[in-house]
Amino acid sequence: VEAARTAAAFHGLVHASALFTAPLPRIVEADMLPATVIGVPSVTFALADDGIGIDVAELAVNAGNVGIIGSAGRGKSTILALPSAPFTRHSRPVRAPGHAVRDGRSSRRRYAITDGCGSPPNRHLRIPHLLWLVDDADTLFDPFGTDRYAHGSGRAGDHDVTVVFAVETSKHIRIPEHCGTRIVFPTGERTVDLMDGIPAGLLSQAGRMNHDAGRAVLLREGNALWIQCAMAKI
Repeated sequence: VEAARTAAAFHGLVHASALFTAPLPRIVEADMLPATVIGVPSVTFALADDGIGIDVAELAVNAGNVGIIGSAGRGKSTILALPSAPFTRHSRPVRAPGHAVRDGRSSRRRYAITDGCGSPPNRHLRIPHLLWLVDDADTLFDPFGTDRYAHGSGRAGDHDVTVVFAVETSKHIRIPEHCGTRIVFPTGERTVDLMDGIPAGLLSQAGRMNHDAGRAVLLREGNALWIQCAMAKI
């Protein structure tokens, strides 16, 4: 190998491209990703490995609901914080082209894009789209749940609202009714991970990395990609 390198340098040859890209990093800081621009209907939230190269992963906020599935401490709340970051500053409503965010903090940390005045959308105002981020949403999908928002927050049929929700288990989630896009954090239990939609081929690649915070699988439009979600202050 060293002789080949010496000969290549002697003849001024250009180095061949690497056959494989580097693996996904174990930590991705939010400022390593392109900034999300207010008014653009997608949010950068992770790096993705498609088997050929590594690229930025985005979530569309106007293309159906998004489910984030995983146990505590894996990074679900961090992902939920990223879509609101371009719109929120110190939890105060901010004006933006067709968007504003009211941070209605509770035990499950809800956010809602409203009409720019910090109030629910007025019927006389034309709002392009609403975005609702819901943490700890398991009780909302429980058929016996008593939460006042239950059974109405996860439907994908409302084209004026996108719900991005985080749950610890997918047992009450119906695909694609509740969400067409999923971010699944592997549990390490093969049966559970397969039921959550992670292909067997990806699970065989997981190894010890499947328990790292932020390491997940992005499932959408029939594709599955390993991703490393960005870390952000929440």
